[in-house]
Amino acid sequence: LMYVSVLPIYMKQELGLSMTKIGVLEGAAVAAAFFSKVFSGIVSDALRSRTAVIFVGAMLTLACKPMFAASATIKATYGATVCFYWIFSGKIADRLSKGIRAAPTDALLADLSPGNSRSKAFSLTQSLATFGGVLGSSLTAAMLFRGASYETIFLLASVPSFLAIVVLFTAVKQPELEEEGQSAGQAQEKKEKKQAPRR
Repeated sequence: LMYVSVLPIYMKQELGLSMTKIGVLEGAAVAAAFFSKVFSGIVSDALRSRTAVIFVGAMLTLACKPMFAASATIKATYGATVCFYWIFSGKIADRLSKGIRAAPTDALLADLSPGNSRSKAFSLTQSLATFGGVLGSSLTAAMLFRGASYETIFLLASVPSFLAIVVLFTAVKQPELEEEGQSAGQAQEKKEKKQAPRR
């Protein structure tokens, strides 16, 4: 979240976008995020791979940060109209990436968590996400106070995305998925419940 709070200011002050255009852009981005959430979980079940869908979303997140950083150069080179569509594409990609990652990430977390510890895992994940948002916003404010450029902030914001991709492929081992997108552990748990004698 290093860049989220400063992006509208950047678009207004540096790129000269009107408040109407910024509003349209934000609204379209939110709609794209909700749209992608509907299908990402279904796709991950169909592919039997949570990590593949998460990887696509993470790559979109990584790609859009340099797009934001290059927006001023695009405006100076190609004009305001091209710049608007450039930043529009970057913002849509950013929100799409969030929606694409959301459902498969939750499903992967459920797959990897034992049944009696699942709520703790989700609580810890949400706490870490909140902490990361506060830390990122605080770091952004400190950098702006010390005179850092918006472009520097956008480029630094890509570092957590890159690290997340590295962790995804080096430290996360997806369990084998059974039918209907269930993990092997979830399928076994369901089977044991059916076989348990009734009292």
